[in-house]
Amino acid sequence: MAASIAAELRRISSATGKAGGLIVGPTVTKASGEITKSGRELQTYLLLDLQDMLKEQAVGRLGAHPIEEGARIVTGQVAYEKPPRERPDDAWFLVRLSFVSATGANLGDASFRINARNFDPTPSRFFQNSPIFQYSREGRTSMLPGTEAAASKTGNLKHLGRLDRGIAAFEIADYNASEAAFREAAADDDNDLLALSGLYQSALALNKQTEAEQALDRLIDSGIRQGTLSFKFLFRVRSGELRNDFEMSKYYEHWLARTAERLGRTAMCADIEGHSSHSGTAEFNDRLSLRRAQHVAALLGKFNPRLKARIKPVGYGFSRNIVGSGSDDAKDAIDRRVELRIKAC
Repeated sequence: MAASIAAELRRISSATGKAGGLIVGPTVTKASGEITKSGRELQTYLLLDLQDMLKEQAVGRLGAHPIEEGARIVTGQVAYEKPPRERPDDAWFLVRLSFVSATGANLGDASFRINARNFDPTPSRFFQNSPIFQYSREGRTSMLPGTEAAASKTGNLKHLGRLDRGIAAFEIADYNASEAAFREAAADDDNDLLALSGLYQSALALNKQTEAEQALDRLIDSGIRQGTLSFKFLFRVRSGELRNDFEMSKYYEHWLARTAERLGRTAMCADIEGHSSHSGTAEFNDRLSLRRAQHVAALLGKFNPRLKARIKPVGYGFSRNIVGSGSDDAKDAIDRRVELRIKAC
């Protein structure tokens, strides 16, 4: 794979007379918009291979390498492929790499598969700590490096670099650097949910409570303006109870309290949409997803009683799964979500 990309870069550079170097972005999970542990490893391995093969070119990681005229970027997406019913253990991940110019033109694609036994879908530390999923049913993501939508944004490599620089700094606990990178990215686009989430997470890690509250309010307000908030409320498997056994679960009620306050300032209503994994019967999951929606709606009403008449819990079972593996693990965590769908009353 690295050899094919190296050959293509040489061909394009020869044809255009420009050799702006190659920028390697992370491989992002298509379903959730998150970078996983194996997705980050793929970026590292590809970067090292290309640096070895393209000694005549500048090859660097997105966010850590200056972007020059004529630069190209390699972005990646990974998607889970559900195994056939007769071979339930034969699961694979499909990796698609896109080769993109600095102006957003797609210069080619390549794909390969990795057996699920050799791929760790656990989100990287930044995404484990994120208060929101980076995906919505409409397919809108934040400007996340590695996504097809991001790669097609003309002249936006510097913005993507700031985002990935912030993510990478957060994951090595350099919170001052991550805060600075996300602040720059949020200045580019105040509706960038990933940048706002990163600002919140960095300020929280630095124990800057006032700055964290301001960033959280900006994040919630932006989600309300855009019509959806998909908080990462992780539920126990086959249960309507929220998990309380990992780092960020202690903030669940605070996120909901701030959401109730910010939504209460508007004249908008909201459907509280509950979802479940594709395991068990449809009838069981319809009831389960409704219980999850009711649980979140009750907390919103507790924190702002005036919202009770403006919010409606709805259960969709597994009818709107994003992954649909039914594996009840990190691969399909996004299928056990609750979304706030903002609408006019």
